[in-house]
Parts: sequence; C-alpha cells; structure tokens
Amino acid sequence: IQKSLDIKSMTPFALKKLGAYLAEKTDHPEDAIPYFEELLSRKNAGKADLVEARFGLALALSRSADKAQQAKALAMMTELVTEAQGRTTADSQKALDQARYYLSQFNYNAGNYAEAIKQALDYLTKFPSGNFRPQVNMLLAQSYEKSGDIDAAVAGYGQAALTYMPMVRISAPATENMMKLLRQRNRAKPGLDQPSDKYLAYTTGKSYVTWGQSQ
Repeated sequence: IQKSLDIKSMTPFALKKLGAYLAEKTDHPEDAIPYFEELLSRKNAGKADLVEARFGLALALSRSADKAQQAKALAMMTELVTEAQGRTTADSQKALDQARYYLSQFNYNAGNYAEAIKQALDYLTKFPSGNFRPQVNMLLAQSYEKSGDIDAAVAGYGQAALTYMPMVRISAPATENMMKLLRQRNRAKPGLDQPSDKYLAYTTGKSYVTWGQSQ
C-alpha cells in the first residue's frame, strides 16, 4: 500500500497519521521517516503540524537499533523540551509534557538507565497532573530493574500497580513484574511481622486476581 501512495500529494493529516502508525505500531519504524520528513519540508506547513512531525520523526529514530539514530532522537527531543520550556500556552505545555516523557523513554531505549531514572523522577515532580504519569511510573520501575536496583524496582512496580489498578495495561504488567522480582530476590522472612518475598509474591498475585474478578 505504501508503495502505491504519492507522498507529495498527501495531506498533512494523512502524513502524520500514517507516519505515527508506522513509527509506533509496526516492527519497521524507519518506514515512517519519509512521511515526517515530507511534512517538515513543506514551507506552508502549520506550526502544530511541524511540531507533531518532529515528535514522530524522533520516535521513529528512537526505535532504531542504530545507536547513531537513537542519539539523534535524543538530541531532537531535548531540543523540543528546550523550546517548550518557559512558554505558557496550552499547546506548549502539552508538548512539554509529551517531550519530557519521551526523553525518559528514549534514554531507556538507548540503555541509559540512570538518565532515564533521572528524567522520570523529574517528570513526576514537575507534572503532578501530567498525561503520561502512568507510563512514566512504569518506565521508572523498569529503569530501576534494568539498572539492577531490585528493591527500588519492586517498590516502583507496586506503586504503579496500586495507583493505576483500573488501567489494566499498566497494573497487569506491573503486578506480574513485581511478583517476578520478589521471587527472584527471595528474601526469607526477616521478622515476625514481615512476610517472606515468596509469600508477598503470592499475596500480590492473589489480591490482583481477586480485584479483577470483582470488576
């Protein structure tokens, strides 16, 4: 289908939608690049369209296995954050919210887990009502896990699962990962009032299943 499309004749809306789908939903995010680049090349493109195209292009590059492409994506997203900071319009704040989330995600994708943790914590502090708080909480726990901080990861997954219980796409993997890490850590019962990790894993899973059955 893509080969039959005349990219030059496509509307900005079509370029953005097809580019976003290819960048986010397929195994070949690089296929999105020509669509975003076409939109960015148009001198009559609207400001909002150009910002969306830059976001999309950065996202496509960030999913590449090429470290140079990942670095380019990080640079682009850092630039978007810098541009949006200090502006008070609703569109600028929305762009900043999204850019700060992506900045943490891109660092995670590139294996920069310490920086991903830093960016995620910064997001959670500065955006108390941010649109991407569920994803950032999950990303923070994943970054702790990848960095080897199992205690922080367990706490992070627990926080994500508890805070966003009705959001199953967050709470289900958070609960599963928490149980996995508890079994992996496998601490024996440390005291009379403190259960072992295996027991915590069991009760965590049981509580989640019970909650799900009650919905």
